Amino acid sequence: LLAVLVLITDARSNQPLRSVPENADRETVAMAEVERLSKQIRPLLVGALVMDTRRSSGGNGPDLARWLGGQYVHLPKASAGQIAETVQGEMAKLR
Repeated sequence: LLAVLVLITDARSNQPLRSVPENADRETVAMAEVERLSKQIRPLLVGALVMDTRRSSGGNGPDLARWLGGQYVHLPKASAGQIAETVQGEMAKLR
């Protein structure tokens, strides 16, 4: 089964799935989990699109897109129309 993943996110990993050891940084643990999970699902994807809605650039969105083997788009003030247009444009590239 192959799929296309469209992820709309603020690209902040701040809540890990597992408990965090006392001396560990919560965000670092969460990002390590996101990286591991992204790399596990990557072989199942035909394509991926990470749409970062964070107001300022410089978050973890580009890393997430790279781990998924997909495209990264920064849309800080995205409207429904912009999101739809971006998804259609990126999906057209996969055809």
